[in-house]
Amino acid sequence: MSRFWSPDDDASTFMAFSISNNGYLACGLETGKVKVVNIEDFSIIGEKKLFPEPVLACASFANTLAVSSVKSPLMLVSVRINEIVVEKEILFPQKTGGCSSLSFSNCGKELASGYWNGTVRINSVKTGAIRAVLDFHSEIINYLCWTKIDGQRLLFVCSKDTKLSIWNLYND
Repeated sequence: MSRFWSPDDDASTFMAFSISNNGYLACGLETGKVKVVNIEDFSIIGEKKLFPEPVLACASFANTLAVSSVKSPLMLVSVRINEIVVEKEILFPQKTGGCSSLSFSNCGKELASGYWNGTVRINSVKTGAIRAVLDFHSEIINYLCWTKIDGQRLLFVCSKDTKLSIWNLYND
C-alpha cells in the first residue's frame, strides 16, 4: 500500500467514490455528506451535506459530480476551488427505490442512473430531461459503465439478477 487516507474525522462509513480526470476524489459518506479532495495531497476542496440519508453512488465528469441516495433527487454539483455548488436536481420516481449506480456518458452530456427496482434512467445533464428508461432487469442495478467499442457508444448494465445488458442508445 503506497498511501492511506480516511475521509472523515468522525469515522463515517465510506459509501461511494468517484475519481475525476481533473485530479479530485469525491467521497460519498453514510451521513449524506460529500467530501471532495485533491488526489495528490488529500487537501480538502470542499464538503457539503446533500442528503439526510447515506450517499449510495457518485460519478464524475470534468468538474461535474453526480450523487445519489435512497430518495429522489439525484444531485448534480459543480466542484470549484474550495466549494461544492449544487447546480441541478433531477427527480426520479420513488417506486424505483434508491439510486444505486451512476455513470456519465463518455462526452458528459448524459447521465445513466440505476435503481433498486432494476430500471435504468438516462437523463440530459444540461436540462435534466429524461431521454430513456430501460426496464430490462428485475433486481437492483449494481454497476453502470459507458464505453466506446468499435465506434459504438455502449452502456453496460450489471444487475443482481445475474444479467449483464449492453445498450446502444445512439444507433451507432
